[in-house]
Amino acid sequence: MFEKVHETLNKIDANKAFISEYEEKLKQISNGGHFVEEHREVAVMGNEAHIRKIENKILYDNARIDLFNEVMPNALTVWNSYENKQYGEKTKARIREKVRELTGCWFYAEWKQYGCDEFSFCVDYQRDSKLYYFFNSKSFDVCPVNYDKKFLVFNKIQKVEFDELKLSWCNKYIEDTYSEAKRIYEEVISLQEEFSKIESRVHKLNTSLPSLCEPINLGYPRWYDIA
Repeated sequence: MFEKVHETLNKIDANKAFISEYEEKLKQISNGGHFVEEHREVAVMGNEAHIRKIENKILYDNARIDLFNEVMPNALTVWNSYENKQYGEKTKARIREKVRELTGCWFYAEWKQYGCDEFSFCVDYQRDSKLYYFFNSKSFDVCPVNYDKKFLVFNKIQKVEFDELKLSWCNKYIEDTYSEAKRIYEEVISLQEEFSKIESRVHKLNTSLPSLCEPINLGYPRWYDIA
């Protein structure tokens, strides 16, 4: 159970170990008395550490998607077996226990008068405590691809196919996570270099302005404009 998710966790753990090693070496050379070659080695490790930090964020989304792909088809097998039945408290409990037994996750469904219906699932601590803590005991929301798709109609269970669902608040699955992380890191460095040049030009312009002119600013975006 959860084999693919644990493979991703192992990659994340390996990246964390490398980052910790880099941070430890950085502390050591900060104390002085080290050769130039050692500083260069740590600088190279620093670039690699930044890439791996980005990769871990990508791997986290991949782990969520792997969990979704493993849990939801089995959960739907149980859900669809109750098609057209009232989603009362007893039925909720039966479905929840059957899905937990089959998938190792708690499973819930929610009807919404305004907005799309949602499923949600959460790793059961007793079945896999490592995953439970890795995901910080989070419950993941699953919504329909088609906004109008209903899971419950007049509280009656509707049949749902796996390809009608998507994991909410999640990026797409990335196969080559390291290459993607490296691409992002290199683009960030390139943009920082461009931005530094622009800042230098603006500063030079401001120093040449007449004293009564307002200084030029770059108009940094507010956090809520880009969140």
